[in-house]
Amino acid sequence: DKQITVTVINNIDYTIKGNNIVISSSTATNITNDQLLQLLDVKVYDQNNVEAPALNQEIYFVDQTQIDTIKNGKSGVYPVKVGLLNHNALTTLYVTVYDEDTVSNNPNKEQSDLFLDAINFKEININDLNNLKANWLTDLEVNAWTKDGINLTDQVTINGLDDINAIGLYETTLTITYNNKTISKNVFISVIDDNVVIDGDLRIYANNFAYPLAKVNDLITTKLIELGNVKIWNVNTYKYLTSSEFTLTPNNLTTVTEIGYYPITINIANSKVRSSKIYYANIYDDNTVMENPTNDSNNIFLDSLDSIEVNINDLDQFKNNWLNSLDVNSWFSDGVNLTNQVEISGLNAITKPGEYEISLSIKYNDYYVSKVVKVIIDGEIENITPPIQKPVEKPENNQTNESNNQEENIKKPILNISTGNVYNFIWILIIIITNLICLIFIRRNKLK
Repeated sequence: DKQITVTVINNIDYTIKGNNIVISSSTATNITNDQLLQLLDVKVYDQNNVEAPALNQEIYFVDQTQIDTIKNGKSGVYPVKVGLLNHNALTTLYVTVYDEDTVSNNPNKEQSDLFLDAINFKEININDLNNLKANWLTDLEVNAWTKDGINLTDQVTINGLDDINAIGLYETTLTITYNNKTISKNVFISVIDDNVVIDGDLRIYANNFAYPLAKVNDLITTKLIELGNVKIWNVNTYKYLTSSEFTLTPNNLTTVTEIGYYPITINIANSKVRSSKIYYANIYDDNTVMENPTNDSNNIFLDSLDSIEVNINDLDQFKNNWLNSLDVNSWFSDGVNLTNQVEISGLNAITKPGEYEISLSIKYNDYYVSKVVKVIIDGEIENITPPIQKPVEKPENNQTNESNNQEENIKKPILNISTGNVYNFIWILIIIITNLICLIFIRRNKLK
């Protein structure tokens, strides 16, 4: 071990020498002052560099708080100032404390002279990722030093941190090089958000996704895992689960025939929760609009007919039942049905035959989407007002005139019939029957 010598000034005739040492955390927490002095091998020497054992009993630790810090057992390197009673002789030695997470340049840590320590694992919310990247030395509790007490922490580099940009488990590598010696340590980082299910040591993640109805034949198990970006990892073993270690219910969506949202449940063997994680497949077609086609996880969907033809006589019914008539369907990507919250504008402007555009819209939290629908109003407004009947005049004595008038009354159109209206047809029948009764009455008078 390297000998530390302090030159005594002002003609002080004694010096103190000792060795920098390396001890385990468990040793540090139980060590006494005498044991530490013994391990440091502190001795007194005279001006001729001859050991003065009689003075060894007068060696003491100048600052007891330094010793108490060592006894905390936290890995690192700690200075220890040693003095000689009644003399000005002082020296500073260094004590390295290591634990099971400390790496060194020698498998036998007590024979090492370069050390690197940090936490093995860090879990953060994805919202704190940028802060971690800016302050990783502090957040990962990085510490690097030599046995001689040289702090190398600021010289440590990290690899893999820039690759972290999404939910999941990542491995980073810390490295320090000093005096042609290089040591490294791996640190695992778990990135989660509020949607990640924490199940004991497991972290379970999947995102909602959107997929066209025309391609649902592709939605077998492997495709559902891929599109849902399913990730399950263990924060104790620092490993991802393989697809053979979990199942999906349902395990495919190949038979889906309608647009909408479909829940998928991730099931894990030996899971501590009943439903580990549910995510949604959002199936859409050409009539569906969404706020952000590039954002599968959180999105709002609105679907309806693109256009519709309505007879003018059915307009009121259409206005009162437009949700069903336009086949409106709206939902949020995590399985929230929004159909009854869809609003419509432009409907009141439709009053007569012609082409119109109405707008459907839906707002949910901070999400909004709208769609324009063409409405074509055709047909004619049917007249259903009963006709006014003229009173029948009294027959005259002139037989010829009577006959002519009777024939004219029969031949003369009594009502302008509107095609297709059953009520008008009934009124026509009533008028015809009335005229027939009148004709019979006239003929009976004639016979008299």
